[in-house]
Amino acid sequence: MSNYTWQQKWIAIAPKPFSLLSILGSSYIIKHTLSSNERRSQVYHHILLGFSAYDIILSFTIFWGTWAIPSDTPNVYLASGTQATCNAQAFLQQLGLAAPIYTAELAAYYFLVVVFGWKERQLKRIEILLHLIPSGLAWSSSIVGIVTNSFSDSVFWCWYSPDRSNFRFGFFYGIVWCCILLVCLLMALIYLKVLLQERKVKKYQPTTTTDTTEGRTTQQRREKKVSLSKQIAAQAVLYSGCFVLTWLFASWARIYEMVNGTDAPFVIEALFSIFAPLQGFFNMFIYFRPKYLRYRLDHPDFSITHYICSCGGLRSRLRERVGSSLANATYRVNFNPAAANDLYESSAAEKSHKPVAIKNGAMNGSDQDNRTSTMKVVAEKDSRTGETHNPCEKRSTVRFAEASIEEEEEKIEASADEIP
Repeated sequence: MSNYTWQQKWIAIAPKPFSLLSILGSSYIIKHTLSSNERRSQVYHHILLGFSAYDIILSFTIFWGTWAIPSDTPNVYLASGTQATCNAQAFLQQLGLAAPIYTAELAAYYFLVVVFGWKERQLKRIEILLHLIPSGLAWSSSIVGIVTNSFSDSVFWCWYSPDRSNFRFGFFYGIVWCCILLVCLLMALIYLKVLLQERKVKKYQPTTTTDTTEGRTTQQRREKKVSLSKQIAAQAVLYSGCFVLTWLFASWARIYEMVNGTDAPFVIEALFSIFAPLQGFFNMFIYFRPKYLRYRLDHPDFSITHYICSCGGLRSRLRERVGSSLANATYRVNFNPAAANDLYESSAAEKSHKPVAIKNGAMNGSDQDNRTSTMKVVAEKDSRTGETHNPCEKRSTVRFAEASIEEEEEKIEASADEIP
């Protein structure tokens, strides 16, 4: 076996974990979309479904990587395939062309909604084109590559051979760069539209307090529309920004090769191998961002840092479970009547604390976790045995409850620390 450099090993191995993340992100978007009848009927989610499906195909071919390259190819680490596996990978790789086109269509969707105010019924009239264009270009270019026998080793994976630069540009990077330019143009127009809306609202904002109810209602309606447009524009910019970042280093590497006739510097190829497979993973976070923001609005005390540090909410769920078990528990204890009377008298001086009634030697479980609460103790006979409990036999209920809670908290900490 030949000796491989660490750069060759990096190119072969580095894209694999990132492509798995992208497969995970796109798969979760598909799962979430298909789980709702309402989402399954919306054009926005149909575009995301198309993108996610092709992104999974593209990410799978990136994960396949150099394994598909014929085993007799020199200076390719992990090459263990045949020409048939190379052709299959290249065919699927070229199908990934649909993913950037779907991203451009997503930007067009936001443009139509924000700038022209299109509704769902209007978008459905052109929806068939939104799927025919990316699928048609992707499948036709893949078939051309197979028919013309244009696929071979391409450093990272199998694709159009280096001597087919016209196919590389015309069937892939030329289209991708057009999509990037279109996305940037649409984002600029969306930003301009939102900016003009904000200025219009400020222009008509009342300067006195004598405005009519109708005027206030109109102003509130304008402000709500601007707020909604800003939220939609923010989503569009995030999708577009991740799209540009994903293809930035890949484009840089290809342009360098076209201009200089040699491979791009390794640092560019390294960044290419990291970011090229990640768009599906980025899209997952952007897709769930509105839901996260709504949750933050409903739960102001929520902290993502605390959530992560608590192992995804495990500690809080365990605490809730422990609290529930403690609430259902009944502690049978005996008290010194004198100490009980002292506690009862001290409760009168601490009005802010809720007394806890203890009858028949049992403490009300719903108040057990209130460690600072005072208690009113009523010494009575056991209704089942008729016996009077000895008040000096066992420790106080307060210490017993505190010790029980502390013991459960130690179990929680131990359980949470075991999570990787």
